[in-house]
Amino acid sequence: MINHINPKAIFVREILEQNDLFITEDQWQCLETWVDRLIEINSRINLISRKQTEVVWLHHILHSISPLILIDFPTDIDLCDFGTGGGLPGIPLAILRPDWQVFLLDSRQKKISAIKETTDGLGCVNLHFIAGRGEEVGLDPMYNNRFQWLTARAVSAIGNLERWTRDLRDKEATLIAFKGGDLENEEVAPAQLPNVDRLVEHPIKLNGYFDFYFDKKKLVEIKFS
Repeated sequence: MINHINPKAIFVREILEQNDLFITEDQWQCLETWVDRLIEINSRINLISRKQTEVVWLHHILHSISPLILIDFPTDIDLCDFGTGGGLPGIPLAILRPDWQVFLLDSRQKKISAIKETTDGLGCVNLHFIAGRGEEVGLDPMYNNRFQWLTARAVSAIGNLERWTRDLRDKEATLIAFKGGDLENEEVAPAQLPNVDRLVEHPIKLNGYFDFYFDKKKLVEIKFS
């Protein structure tokens, strides 16, 4: 059952509106239903840390949606959520952007099966599920050089992401990496990363909200050429 009076969910919606991101009632109900299912299935299969279920709306949902506030996206894109894990950020993004086709990719079939179960009956026809290693999936003609946009949340170092997504990416793709802390220990200079045109860091600063959880978190927008 959807919890329509979840104060944390209401608070997140208020934050989104303060940042000029407005969501339809149908989209919001779909998101609430999905979060309830995520928490339920997470009790059986570890999709997110069980210690995080109390803060799922702020630390997972708001975090996953933040690119829609901080980055300009085109319409009608194919987006690959690389190493999707518990379906974050891919599923919230797919719910809020029905014009996108969102492909959830994870090397673990068990994870893909579980997150697919969380979406059963939601009517998200723009969600697609892929089980496999990115380097291998990228060689499949269906996915080779397909994606103009990619996301990766808590997956790996940027250098690894560049290598692992190479065959998945369109030549001029953009990869959004969710990172925490400074990047001084990562090879992030464009000169160190093949085919990188530029790299832009977006601190996660939202109107009407401050949380130490987000204090050092950022989105790293990597543009390839």
